[in-house]
Amino acid sequence: MATSRMKEHRNNPEMFIDLQYSLAKSYTSTPELRKTWLESMANYHETNGNYSEVSIMLFLADMFGLLF
Repeated sequence: MATSRMKEHRNNPEMFIDLQYSLAKSYTSTPELRKTWLESMANYHETNGNYSEVSIMLFLADMFGLLF
C-alpha cells in the first residue's frame, strides 16, 4: 500500500512525492480526497522549498474544485 511505503521513503523526497501522487491519482472518482492529497503534496513541496511545485499542486487542487 502506498501509505506504508510512504513511511519507508520519508527521507527520500522524490520517492515520497511520487507515492503521494500515485495515491492522489487513485482518488479520481472522489475529487475531495484527490484535492486533499494534492494540497498535502503542496505542503510537502513548500517544506522543501520547491515553490514552483507548490504552485502546480495548488493549481491542480483548485482546478479539481472548479470541475467537481
